[in-house]
Amino acid sequence: MDSRQIGLIQDSWAQVTPLGVRFTRHFYDQLLSDNPELHALFPESMADQEQLLFRMINSAVSGMPSRQMFEGMMNRLGNRHQEYGVNHEHFRVFGEALIATLANSLGERWNPDLEAAWRDIYGSMAQMMQSNMDESQSQ
Repeated sequence: MDSRQIGLIQDSWAQVTPLGVRFTRHFYDQLLSDNPELHALFPESMADQEQLLFRMINSAVSGMPSRQMFEGMMNRLGNRHQEYGVNHEHFRVFGEALIATLANSLGERWNPDLEAAWRDIYGSMAQMMQSNMDESQSQ
């Protein structure tokens, strides 16, 4: 992830943050309508989950310039998601719902460069989290 992509992501996230949990509510609506089998991974009331996801994305985007901080955060998230029963396939569908929600939220501001930057960063996040999950399982 280069500094230009980091700038694109941080600028676009700054445009999304005024939506607050409406963004994450829309994300979960998208994710769970496309993948109803995932309902079992989440609590009945999603209010806390929506807040948690919003704060996590905000922290990840803020921490991107510090590779060490970013990797540490992803390792901790990998551990937690393994405890929740998340598997590798879940990362793919989560990523697709995230991209769709970002595109919808940003509207005309969404473009191929922005999509590529978000896909790259999400791919890095998912890879780090999955690697940590795999490492934990092999111990």
